[in-house]
Amino acid sequence: MKRLHLIILLAAMTLSSIAQTIGEAFYIYRNDGLFNAFFREEVLSMDYSYEDADGNHYDEIVTQIVNTADSVYKIPLAAIDSISFVTPETQYKPGVVKIEGELRQYVVSSDEMQITFSNSIPATLLPRIGDKMVTLEQSDTFPYGFLGGVVNTEVDASGNHLVKCEPVSMRDVFDCYYGVSSKTYTEDGPAFIRSNRVSFGGGFVNFNPGTFRFPLTYGVDYSIQLDDDFAYEYSPNMFFEFTPQLRVCAFIILPIGGDKDTYVSLTCIGDFHLLEHIDASGSLSWSRDWGWTNPVSHQPALSWPIPDCPLVRFYIEPGIFLNASTTISSQMEFTQDYQLKFHYDASLNHGPSLKQVPPKWTPVSYSSSAQLTMSGSVAFGGYAEMGFLLQDKDFAHLCLRGEIGIEAESNAVLLKEDINTATASTSVYERFHDTALSLNWFYGAKLEGRIWPFTASYNLPIEKRGNIYCLGHVPTFSDVSLKKTFEGTLYAEAEVSGNLLNPVEVGFALFSIEGEKLGTYFSETFYNNQTSRLTYTFTDVEKGRDYIAYPVVRVYGIEMLAYPSSRGKDETSCPDENHPHWIDLGLPSGTLWQCCNEGASSPRDYGEYYKFGEIESAPSSSQILELISNTTYVYSSGGKFTGPNGNFIFFPAAGYNNGFDSGEECAHWSSTPNGRFGYTLKCSRNRAKLGSSDDYGIRYPVRPVRQTD
Repeated sequence: MKRLHLIILLAAMTLSSIAQTIGEAFYIYRNDGLFNAFFREEVLSMDYSYEDADGNHYDEIVTQIVNTADSVYKIPLAAIDSISFVTPETQYKPGVVKIEGELRQYVVSSDEMQITFSNSIPATLLPRIGDKMVTLEQSDTFPYGFLGGVVNTEVDASGNHLVKCEPVSMRDVFDCYYGVSSKTYTEDGPAFIRSNRVSFGGGFVNFNPGTFRFPLTYGVDYSIQLDDDFAYEYSPNMFFEFTPQLRVCAFIILPIGGDKDTYVSLTCIGDFHLLEHIDASGSLSWSRDWGWTNPVSHQPALSWPIPDCPLVRFYIEPGIFLNASTTISSQMEFTQDYQLKFHYDASLNHGPSLKQVPPKWTPVSYSSSAQLTMSGSVAFGGYAEMGFLLQDKDFAHLCLRGEIGIEAESNAVLLKEDINTATASTSVYERFHDTALSLNWFYGAKLEGRIWPFTASYNLPIEKRGNIYCLGHVPTFSDVSLKKTFEGTLYAEAEVSGNLLNPVEVGFALFSIEGEKLGTYFSETFYNNQTSRLTYTFTDVEKGRDYIAYPVVRVYGIEMLAYPSSRGKDETSCPDENHPHWIDLGLPSGTLWQCCNEGASSPRDYGEYYKFGEIESAPSSSQILELISNTTYVYSSGGKFTGPNGNFIFFPAAGYNNGFDSGEECAHWSSTPNGRFGYTLKCSRNRAKLGSSDDYGIRYPVRPVRQTD
């Protein structure tokens, strides 16, 4: 018995060197008439044990252990009769017609259970009614092999012979059949790994799962008006995504003789990706006027009744106002990956009496991301109203209102991944660069009307605003350069400017042209709102290599790469600084693309966000495909497309729905619908593609196009 065990163990160690003529599985035949079959490539290891399956210990080896990807098999040595590495040879019943050799040359096509043969086929080769036809060779004509019995033949208009078949039992065709099949099912459809099987009853059923999205909140908005001074709005967006990928392996053995057993083995391994997305935005607003009013009636002190209409009064009200508002948006995503394993061995005579592994879920990975966006403003100033009121101002009035004042506003975007990505990407710096505390002056006028409880207003086109002072978090870098001064020495230089809330550390990071970070230098002097030149000399650099220098900033303990780099011009700049303008990329259709998004003042600005179809100048899906196919694409905090004439355009990673995933996602609406989907231009770090969004209500930026004559 020990000798038999050692033979099995030795054989398992040499599986990888067995000749290709040997089958894809090996078989352990048992004394009880059953046998176990194993795919050779799925056997991880083989071992032995002094304990039986019930945990009893013996002085000699009593159990053979086979470890596979999905299970552990414990086979009593006393039950093992023999082992074979030779695949059972497929043997056919007398009179079976094999679709191979000369007959295969006349096959024109097949459609499930019908085969079309060429009109030049010799009469002696043409299948006859009652013939059983089979092929195990897979091809474009027979993707799953073929197994069927001929029930009718006819000739079509071209003289070709149509042979119609019906499913037949494998026992009517084979004395011994060995078949193995393995498939992987993904979003793109099934893909064969290997297969040696015949098809009956229409062939293998395709399964294309794709990604399933289940919205948990759709079109849900909440708005509360507590009083005339205070209002609250809340908009949630939650959905769940499920993406399965299945791998199925199976084989069947039909031995010689009707009294022998038929063996079936099935293994299913599924990888499942789950994503839960939760985002919500809420806003609070508060406003209050303190006007010159009557202390008793609280109505305008300067008011006069209209003759013959005492309920209507003309009034003038000067006063001061204070407005405050804040918006908080949060977004969280949780992703989990699980693996499902299932194995089933059975025989027709003995049922499922061999090894079975019930479905088992195993956690593989977990990740999460979070983003918090905050913005707020406070405005203070004076106003004057002149108009008419009915009964009292709070019930109904119509007036012209003028305002003048100052406003302080700020915004911030915080990401969970900021600390991890800041040293490898400029996206974190971009968010900090776009965040500032601004003090602005403004004046304007509007028409305002009220009939309780409804209020409406219209801003007159005389509004004006300007910046008094702005305090940022990070400085602006310009004129960044990297020059070779001596062999093995590089000189980095940049201009630093900007008014900041707090002093910050600035310096340089040196990268190879392949993207390898070689070192970081920080100046001993903090930048403190004085425009200055930043310089540093890198020594002992390798000769004959190309390098890139990035400015770096350390703020609030976070070290981050800044832009532009020493590659030269910033990838978002344009030859014409009078934005927006049209850019000719040299595309075959002559289409011109705008340099920046609709509503943006520069290529790096995100611009406004729109639902599908709100902007007519959005590009069509064919114009997006033309752009992708005829330009060179590079991603750096957004997508850059360089045309054959050297001109380029830049798409910032603006995210969606007024800033969600900004700095990470780059998607822009097209003007082309696709059923319930809308086509988009999507830019990722790997490639640009024509994508789609399954919700027309999502707000994306729009990049206008114009067709030349």
